[in-house]
Amino acid sequence: MTSNRTRSLCRAALCAGALCALPACGGDDDDPATDGDAASADAGGSPDAAAGGGGFDEMATVAAARDFAGGGFTRVSADAVPSQHASAQVIVWANGPALDPYLSVMPDDGDARPDFPAGSILVKEQQKDDGSPDAITVMAKADPGSDPERDDWWWARVENDGRVSFSGQVDFCIDCHRPRADVGWVFGVPPANRRE
Repeated sequence: MTSNRTRSLCRAALCAGALCALPACGGDDDDPATDGDAASADAGGSPDAAAGGGGFDEMATVAAARDFAGGGFTRVSADAVPSQHASAQVIVWANGPALDPYLSVMPDDGDARPDFPAGSILVKEQQKDDGSPDAITVMAKADPGSDPERDDWWWARVENDGRVSFSGQVDFCIDCHRPRADVGWVFGVPPANRRE
């Protein structure tokens, strides 16, 4: 169930036009895939990943991530690759602060030590078999020390209609990325599939 605070924030964002076409947001409090609802994600004192200050602004982060193709993000993957997510294939995008650290990571090399600054956002554009959009998954970097156990990362899945399926410290995202904790919690894109 979405919290009243989250519903109020969503309505305010809709009225302000911040997240066009967002009929609902926030996680499902009863969803075992998340460690709490959207409100728990901003309780950690993490930064506004989209605007760079204050407490974590989940809605601004989601809005920035949803506009990945509209500006501020660079497409890293040349071609879509098979996905470990529910979708058939993915394309990786990185915002300005995340781009250089992300490009320093090679999938088969565990020696890279990227330094992702607060405000880094990575988007996986999820696609169906036919290449049509399915959803996006998001990693956003918070202030140092806001969640040291997970290197200050925050995760989300945003459906095409703008609905946030889950967000925050999502167990199955963390479990998948944990083997790459020493490499910035990311897997990288092979050089042969990088868009130049």
